Amino acid sequence: MASLIEELITTLQKQQVHFNEMLILSEEKANVIAKNNIETLQQITAAETAIIGKNQRLDQKREEIVKNIGIVLNEDHTKLTITKISQIIKIDAESKQLIEIRDKLKETLDALKQQNDINATLIQGSLDYIDFSVNLMREGGLDPQNLTPAKNLFDVKQ
Repeated sequence: MASLIEELITTLQKQQVHFNEMLILSEEKANVIAKNNIETLQQITAAETAIIGKNQRLDQKREEIVKNIGIVLNEDHTKLTITKISQIIKIDAESKQLIEIRDKLKETLDALKQQNDINATLIQGSLDYIDFSVNLMREGGLDPQNLTPAKNLFDVKQ
């Protein structure tokens, strides 16, 4: 049982590292979006995709560990949480570690969500500006396809 708890702690700590990396990238992304640097944005997105892949593998591993803990404890693994596991095991050092990593994960995930909301707002603002510019060109008589003046811009003899 102790080895399962240690493995769970290690897996959660690795996930914490990945979420911190995602937070750093998300903060960089805000600056890149504001500067409209598409190339760097693509690089950040590729890095995020790689981290997400690693985290998905860790998620599967974590779920398997929790399933095994449920078997050992004769508990339904779908109802086991970090808090519940820490209360059941009654090993002070490991319980404390589980609670600490849970708190760090929650804090990081909350910050990541907040930063992603900011990024979504920035992206929406950019899209709104593009939409406004295209509409302005249309109303001003420019064809957005080739940016040449449309015929209605000038007086034409008939």
